[in-house]
Amino acid sequence: MPGREARRSLPCGSPSPLRGLPCSVQCSARATGVDYSARISLNEVDMENLFRASKVKLSRALQFIDEVEAGLQAYDSSNPISARFSGKGAIEFHFKEIEPQVLAALGDAIHNMRTALDLMASELTRINGESDKKVYFPFADSKDKLPEQIKNKNFDRAGKDAVALLEKFEPYKGGNKMLRAIHDLDIRDKHTAIIVTRRVTKDLNFSYRLDEGPNPPISASGSNSHEFLDGPLAGQPLIETLKELVQLVDGIIEAFARMVELREASNAVTGESPAP
Repeated sequence: MPGREARRSLPCGSPSPLRGLPCSVQCSARATGVDYSARISLNEVDMENLFRASKVKLSRALQFIDEVEAGLQAYDSSNPISARFSGKGAIEFHFKEIEPQVLAALGDAIHNMRTALDLMASELTRINGESDKKVYFPFADSKDKLPEQIKNKNFDRAGKDAVALLEKFEPYKGGNKMLRAIHDLDIRDKHTAIIVTRRVTKDLNFSYRLDEGPNPPISASGSNSHEFLDGPLAGQPLIETLKELVQLVDGIIEAFARMVELREASNAVTGESPAP
């Protein structure tokens, strides 16, 4: 567009601008099959700062993930396993609880990912010349119910091309499991309970000295890993999965950024003026 350099979009598979994380989904908005020449002009769009608020939230999510990872590493280094004789030669093992602040940071990471999507949805409606009041990134209980949620969450104000692209990400149960998990875990952490993790201990070892009496002290150790306890990501490795979720949201944001750029480029060629 004359007088302003357009924001350059990363091609599919290119590194994300967010701490070098790659996009985990295809970023081509061309596949929507929408006629971009029918869209409004985007002369007022600041392409250099497009979806900046969403990316700030993703950056904050990564900081919380780092906090969770550091907390788990501190836990693993604190000798969290203890053991003692309980009678008749039996040995009882005890495990320290993970600090609740670590689990709280886990919920904060999920919430910032979810917020990044809502902020993007609001910005898309403003770009399209519509009100951003009560606009949210929609999730549905099934594919059939997605159109209803798109309308209820006012995402239709973002434009037909945005809706077509949204549908490809399948934000519903039975669709994109990872994407839907962000929504479900966020709701749980905000309204029900802190997200719970499970510690998995392998290679458990213990030793004691027979010359130290009938109940000698026992030294116990093992290698720990951490995963989601229940919910949509039950059994998934915790830190690796959290980082994958960030990549997913980052890829979605990049896909919508490319859609906006294609829309703008088409309007510049056709000379479309803003919609009244």
